[in-house]
Amino acid sequence: ARPDFQLDCHALADRIILSGLPLDANEAELMACFAKHGATMTALASSQNGTFASVGFPSPTEVVRFVGRSIHTVADDKETRLVRLLPCRRAGGCNTALPGLPAPTLVSEETGALMVRWTPIVLATGYTVELRPAGQQASWSVVEAPGGSFSKHAASCRVSGLPTNVAFEARVTYLASCGCCSDASDASAWCMAFPNMAPTPGLGAAMPWQQQQLQQQHQQQQQ
Repeated sequence: ARPDFQLDCHALADRIILSGLPLDANEAELMACFAKHGATMTALASSQNGTFASVGFPSPTEVVRFVGRSIHTVADDKETRLVRLLPCRRAGGCNTALPGLPAPTLVSEETGALMVRWTPIVLATGYTVELRPAGQQASWSVVEAPGGSFSKHAASCRVSGLPTNVAFEARVTYLASCGCCSDASDASAWCMAFPNMAPTPGLGAAMPWQQQQLQQQHQQQQQ
């Protein structure tokens, strides 16, 4: 039997999101726990900060019924256990308890500027965008936004004043109304703030004319 553990739970319209699951958790095990409460599907996803699960229900009615009670029972062929729903636990700063977004896209539309685009979600109340030089394992720098984060309605932002001889990558984190935030997304593909210039991995710090020359040498080596 598993030892007792505590999870973070977020209720949406027709599903609940669980975070902090054991690494060996599986969908069949979750379905066995939630089927009696009306669940119709479960899906697992792992990220850099843990394992998450989405438990789907036919309608908001089943979600409200589940979160409206503080104690539930779950059973399998070996034992019956209690599940207690506790008040939201808020920590100082951003408590990472939600799965990350897909990697954003990074596009150069004018010299010295990059456009970061991401996939918005209903749960988000704001987004944080970070940028760093690619291929150097440098620290991430937060892109300044009004109020500290971009609006929940935002799906892109423009970053200007960038050097044109460096390839960059971006990642995005979203915030939720409960005070939690998501894992950072995977990093975007590399891009230079120089239109029509595609960086080659490992060549991110070259000047534009050097980049072209090095790309040609790289292609010749691959032939």
